Amino acid sequence: MPNTLLGALLHSVPFDPMVDRNLNRISPTPFLRRAWWLNSTFAACASTQAAILELRGINYRADVLVNGVVVASNTSIVGPFRRFVLDVTALQESTNSLAIRLVPPFDNTFPPNSNTTDLSITFVDWSPDPPDRSMGILEPTTLSCVALPVSFLSIVPNTTVGESEFNVSLSVSFKQLARCLPVNASLTVVLSLSDGNVINVTSAFNNTTPQKLRVLLSSTDYGSLRFTNKTYLWNPWQIGPPTMHTAAIYLNAGTVALELFRGKIAFRQVSSFIDAKGSRQFVVNRHPIQIRGGGWAPDLFLRADEQKLYNEFLMIRHMGLNAIRLEGKFMWDGFFDLADSMGLMILPGWCCCDSWQHWAYWGKEQYAVAASSLRWQLNRLARHPSVITFFYSSDQLPPARVEHMYLQVIRDSLWPNPTVSSASATPSPISGPSGVKMSGPYAWVPPAYWLSDDNKNFADLGGAWGFLTEGGPGSSPLTEMSWSKTVSAKYRWSAAGLLGEMFSYHCANPMGLFRDMRYFVPALNARYGSASTAGATLHRAQVATFEAIRAMFEGYSRKKHDGATGVIQWMMNNPWPSNMWHLFDFWQGVGGGFYGARRACSSVNVMLSYTDWSVAVVNSLFEDVWYRTTPLTITAAAIAMNGSELWAGRVTVGDSLPADAVLQLPQLTVPLATVSSAHDVVLVRLQWNSPAGTNDVNDYWLSYPMDVINWTDSNFFRTGVSRFANFSGLLQTANTSDVSIEDKVFSVREPEGTILNLTLRNVGERIAFAVSIHITSPVHPIEVTPTLCSENYLNLLPSERRQIVCEMPTLATSTGALVHISTYKGTAQGE
Repeated sequence: MPNTLLGALLHSVPFDPMVDRNLNRISPTPFLRRAWWLNSTFAACASTQAAILELRGINYRADVLVNGVVVASNTSIVGPFRRFVLDVTALQESTNSLAIRLVPPFDNTFPPNSNTTDLSITFVDWSPDPPDRSMGILEPTTLSCVALPVSFLSIVPNTTVGESEFNVSLSVSFKQLARCLPVNASLTVVLSLSDGNVINVTSAFNNTTPQKLRVLLSSTDYGSLRFTNKTYLWNPWQIGPPTMHTAAIYLNAGTVALELFRGKIAFRQVSSFIDAKGSRQFVVNRHPIQIRGGGWAPDLFLRADEQKLYNEFLMIRHMGLNAIRLEGKFMWDGFFDLADSMGLMILPGWCCCDSWQHWAYWGKEQYAVAASSLRWQLNRLARHPSVITFFYSSDQLPPARVEHMYLQVIRDSLWPNPTVSSASATPSPISGPSGVKMSGPYAWVPPAYWLSDDNKNFADLGGAWGFLTEGGPGSSPLTEMSWSKTVSAKYRWSAAGLLGEMFSYHCANPMGLFRDMRYFVPALNARYGSASTAGATLHRAQVATFEAIRAMFEGYSRKKHDGATGVIQWMMNNPWPSNMWHLFDFWQGVGGGFYGARRACSSVNVMLSYTDWSVAVVNSLFEDVWYRTTPLTITAAAIAMNGSELWAGRVTVGDSLPADAVLQLPQLTVPLATVSSAHDVVLVRLQWNSPAGTNDVNDYWLSYPMDVINWTDSNFFRTGVSRFANFSGLLQTANTSDVSIEDKVFSVREPEGTILNLTLRNVGERIAFAVSIHITSPVHPIEVTPTLCSENYLNLLPSERRQIVCEMPTLATSTGALVHISTYKGTAQGE
């Protein structure tokens, strides 16, 4: 039962706590005021075998009974991030019972002065608290029948990458549950490499310790662990293939060869350094890489869904992102296996704001649980190449005693990756500067925020500098399609609009700062105008989030070689259907924020600065891009809403774009004040050619003057605006009826699923602005998710055609599947 209690119970009842106000209908009382008994049975092992019971993910305390005998009590079985291995051989009968008495955790984020000390799991201010407080058995419980009572602990690959070769050492740790090994034994590691080659290394060791043993196999002693073929290296997906290999580990004791481990490992080297601007720069296989990702939220009831996870990892790559931050949510093993295979980087660490940071109230038990939790997480994560670091605190620097304890565990574990003392900028007197910041924002800020130089006197605020471990432009209202999945028709709209009761209910924690969209709605209404329907309002909200998210990622991309070493959007996703903080929503629906990130982080992107209107081109690939037929040529044009060109410029860059390059093009600066003097809003289109000969575009809608930031009206989560941009002119654009679907072809392609090739044309006389595309199922009148299009919320000039490709899960039939097209003005008119 790898689940929370409530998650398991929901499997058997036709009730969805994620919609309407259903979550409020579940009382927390049955989960918080008594223990729960969980029972199972298991068959006896053979008489020559040991029976080894393994428990993981126990949240929070447990008494464990085998055949009615207590084998471990709730004073020792404590904590969800630990592993407990029990030898129950002597208790076996012909038929065996396993009973676990589960005691709930007491770990609170709210109120902020809480002094709880159970080192459990909370969702901080991300969502309402789950009624069961994540009580449960969160990972599988296993009973293994083995020849020897030995428990595998870890395999730690440590790789050193040089110019022409790389060297590997493997540290293998295991533990005797009872003294069972002869004095002279050996360990064999069989590496089945990705190309079919096999390496077999054996190391003899003396069994002189009663319990934990560690065997080191290094390239110094074994030449076969020295490689010149760098295709064997694992890489983040933007650098190269995420190559994985299979390792099998055997413990040889007399006539017994016990398989300790069989699974995937990889070779790669991760390091980091603090650059000249004080930013932490991660380096993978000698390649400095900018971290671009989001904060991850598991399902509110910690339900594992492998297909959903696979879809979501595809969505991350579709956006051009490369990283996930885990704050206190360590996920199941399959999460890390999938990240390994897809070349994503994971940045795990402890949680903020709950018992993990209530250090003043920690006692002996908390220190023991914290150390043991860190030890096990490092043991299980060390073999995963996707895991590139560990934050051993989040918002606050831990006290010296706690940090010393953590650092000792890290040293003892031979952890091969960098560690960071906290996710904040506070330097440690023990480990030095963190090289990261969490200066916000967490609420909407105008696009110019990220590249503005006006905050020189407010250096503790945000902007595209440093390594931002969490931050972003705040609220992310659901699309109309996702909102219709979340609430019944009678709740979807009220006179209060986005500040209505149901919109606020589906935000973050009701006790937190982000319990509603109060920091988003005023800017939305001031800049885009208020609307009287859910459809029009949510369409405008997608435009606003596209604009805001794109500006953040483009700001960091543009400055990636100027101290902007990483950015973690807060957040990537939500634990439940929420209008707060996401790039894709709980239903795997995607809106403006998703496509804003995709545009900003595309392989080659040409971008406009919101501060000086200059243009830059960024290559996010780690290889040169060659333009062998036609040189890379970039044009910029300012266009009125009727499609007339007000200004144009052109630059020829050349026949190639260097790997990981940022090229500033100050000669291509848009004279916004001049071209917009007679227009409420203009569209600035940047267009460039690809090596394949097709054209790409990046459109900006601008008014003059744009937003004016009031830096003095700032705090850690928001920054004030003294004057907003005026986009009222966007209502002078084309209707939905002016956009024609000229071609629509569904096909099936494995493994992607159903593919839609779509050709749109603007047959009107004005720009078709923010054209959205959604597909509904031929079986159920709901949106097909995830649907990942080459672009969305796009703009079409009069008479312009655009070809779009959308990928979605395989449809049983495409007959009757509907393609829904809406323009910005069309939703305002209810089209």
